[in-house]
Amino acid sequence: MRSSANPAKAPRFPWLVVLATAILAARLLFTLHLPNLWIDEQIVVDATTAPNAQSALTQALESERRPPLFNLLMWGWRQMAGEAEWQTRLLPALFAMLFVPAVYALTRRLFGSRAAGFAVLLCAIHPLLLSYGQIIRYYTFVAALAALSNAAFLNVLRGRATRRDWIVHFIATSGLLLSDYPAYAVLLAQNLLVGVALLRRSRFPLRGWAVSHAVWLVVCVPIAATALLQSARDFGVAELSTGLLGHVLKIAYAGFAWSIGEYLFPWRVAALLGLA
Repeated sequence: MRSSANPAKAPRFPWLVVLATAILAARLLFTLHLPNLWIDEQIVVDATTAPNAQSALTQALESERRPPLFNLLMWGWRQMAGEAEWQTRLLPALFAMLFVPAVYALTRRLFGSRAAGFAVLLCAIHPLLLSYGQIIRYYTFVAALAALSNAAFLNVLRGRATRRDWIVHFIATSGLLLSDYPAYAVLLAQNLLVGVALLRRSRFPLRGWAVSHAVWLVVCVPIAATALLQSARDFGVAELSTGLLGHVLKIAYAGFAWSIGEYLFPWRVAALLGLA
C-alpha cells in the first residue's frame, strides 16, 4: 500500500504549482470570450437561468441524467458573477485551476515531489485540460473533486490522516456523489483498497470511515430514487447521430478537427508536447 517515495521527507516544489496554475489560468482566460456554446452547454445555461434555487433544482433534475449539485453551483455563480457566456465559463475554468494543486497533492503522495512537479507542468500545457476547462459542464468540477478525494484518502489509508485530510475527503467525496453517477466509482475503488488493507491486517480507522459512509448513505437514498426516474426518461435521438451519414460525419470530424488544429486533435507543437 505504500509508495517507495517518502512524501514527508521529499522536497516540495510549491512554486511549480503556482507556475503551472498561472500558465493554465492565462491560457483559459485568453479564450473564455470566444462564443461557441454547444448543445450540452446550452442545457446547463437554460437550467441555470432560473429565477431562484428551487426552480434551478427542478430544471436540473428534469433536463439532466445526473445529480444536481453542479447546476446549483452554476446557478449561484451566475447570480453573483453575471450571466454572460465568458462569466459562465469562468466557473469551470476555476475548477480546472483547482485541479492543478489537487494533482500535485495526489501525485506527490503516490510517487514523490519530482513526479508531482512534472504532473503539474503537464497540466499547464495539456490540450485536453484547456479544452474541457472552458466547457460549461461538470467535467472539471468532478475531476478536481476526484483528485482531492483520492489525495486525502491516501493519507487515511496509510494511517497518516490529519483532521484536514478527513474534512477534505468528506467534502470532496460528497461533492462527487452529488454531481455525477459514474464518479461513484471513485468511492468504490477506495473501498476496494480498504478491503485489501483489512485483509492484510493493516490498521485502518474504521470508525471514521463508517461515519462518513453513514452520512453518504442518507444523502444518496433520495438521489437513488431520482436516478431511477432520470434513467427512464427518453431524451430522444440527436439528429445525424445514426445512419450512414452519421457514421461518415463522426469519421470525417476527426480529420477536419485535426486539420484546423482543434485542441482535441492538435498539430501545434505545444499541444503535441502535452499529448506526448
